[in-house]
Amino acid sequence: MKYLFVLNPISGLRKRARDVVDYISMTMSKSGYQFEFASTSGPGDATRIARDAVRQGIEIVVAAGGDGTVNEVASGLTHSESCLGVIPLGSGNGVARSLNIPLKLNTALHFLMNPRITTIDIGKINQRYFIGVCGVGLDAKIGQKFQEFGVRGPIPYFMIGAKEYLFYQCERVLLEFNNNKFEDDVLLVAVANTKQYGNGAIIAPDADPKDGWLDVCIIPRVPIYKAIYLTIKLFKGKINTTTSYLHHKCKSIGILTKSSPSIIHTDGEPHEMESNLKIDIIEKALKVCTPLNRI
Repeated sequence: MKYLFVLNPISGLRKRARDVVDYISMTMSKSGYQFEFASTSGPGDATRIARDAVRQGIEIVVAAGGDGTVNEVASGLTHSESCLGVIPLGSGNGVARSLNIPLKLNTALHFLMNPRITTIDIGKINQRYFIGVCGVGLDAKIGQKFQEFGVRGPIPYFMIGAKEYLFYQCERVLLEFNNNKFEDDVLLVAVANTKQYGNGAIIAPDADPKDGWLDVCIIPRVPIYKAIYLTIKLFKGKINTTTSYLHHKCKSIGILTKSSPSIIHTDGEPHEMESNLKIDIIEKALKVCTPLNRI
């Protein structure tokens, strides 16, 4: 079996990059498996590297980084026989947490050397894939500001989130799904394949990446005291018990925003897209090394 480790030197690694590579090399050398490394230097590199790995017949392509790296590698592996592995080295690690992949480097690596493989669904928003969550509204805006800020970690993320909420102007959106229409000013619309954003922020407690459904999570405009209450519930995994949280399951959803271009996020990474968004579930599209009985 051959492994390719795709590393993002920026995402959570910083000065640990060399230590991470050295540890992986030492551990994998003892395993007897073939392995090699590839580093990214900019957006899109990890997808290109993963596609090349598929053509070379590499069995397991490991995203060693944060959710953005995982997203890019997975995008290159979709509908292939190569399997996605994850070593979570980011600040939020929402995909790894949702798939119950070990968060410690040594545990995650030893797990990958004895892989159990399952096939999961992925989402697609216009021409971009996502494994975990995509969306529009406040969470996308926070993702954009967080990326611009440059310093990773939960504390900067929460500080940016609090500031953005105070100044955020809710946007009117039109949603079409399950032959129904919904129009309102919203704080955010999250479309989820897995349960959480990252750091334990569970936006879609009922999501299952193997059930063939998208979970649409809508939070309308709310006053600040309700926003604080919702945030507490979000991190307790109980946001679905609040009356301000609207939830639906669907195979496909259209979202029309008033702004153009619209700021969206895929697995936490912000992008600009046209105001007319189409989101679909693609069933059983990605092979993943993950504990079968825990997702």
